Amino acid sequence: MWETDERVTKLFTKKSHHCNTSVIYLVQNLFPKGKESRTISINAQYMVLFKNPRDNTQVVNLAKHMYPGRVKYMQDAFRDATSIPHGYLFVDLKQSTPEHLRLSE
Repeated sequence: MWETDERVTKLFTKKSHHCNTSVIYLVQNLFPKGKESRTISINAQYMVLFKNPRDNTQVVNLAKHMYPGRVKYMQDAFRDATSIPHGYLFVDLKQSTPEHLRLSE
């Protein structure tokens, strides 16, 4: 599978920083299993989160990592963004992004 491919990991960890390339992490499972998956996820600059009625715990777990002590902040943003059909929450994970601009619809 692609998540175990070391070439993809290099794209996320090295080439995106040295080749002026934006990396968008678009997945159906925020925490896939695989040797390279965590490295890819942590090095993603952007995430686009869609509603998955079968498993809402993934967003809660991500919120616990990003906003410990303020989990409800991200949960509310996600609920608002996905309240319309095909809605999504855009997460900007670049270090230079101001905190108030990190989550958007």
